[in-house]
Amino acid sequence: MRIGFITDANVSRLDWAQQNGFGSIGWNRFETSAAAPNEKDWKPFAEQFAAEAKARTIRISAIGALYRNPLDPEQSEFARSVFLRVIEVVAHIGVKTVSGFLGAVIELDRHPKGNNPIY
Repeated sequence: MRIGFITDANVSRLDWAQQNGFGSIGWNRFETSAAAPNEKDWKPFAEQFAAEAKARTIRISAIGALYRNPLDPEQSEFARSVFLRVIEVVAHIGVKTVSGFLGAVIELDRHPKGNNPIY
């Protein structure tokens, strides 16, 4: 068993993980990384981050794709693009697990001040 923690794709976090005896990480905040859907040339970043982890004997146990609500009509298209990209990335670098929020049905009104959801 490897003990790990959730972090963004940051090499300094890999150094910290290695120095403190961690054996794995969960790559979180994928949608803001250099492998996100808006990044056309994502492969070099994903390959480099995976190589940096492997060089430190740290396993990327999962990639946390998105923790917004993909069933919210205002977020669905973005969520779809993130999940499709993360599937490409895990297949490319050999990670076997993707995590994320599966969503919740939205039945709400919007607050007249600020348009915040009222559940």
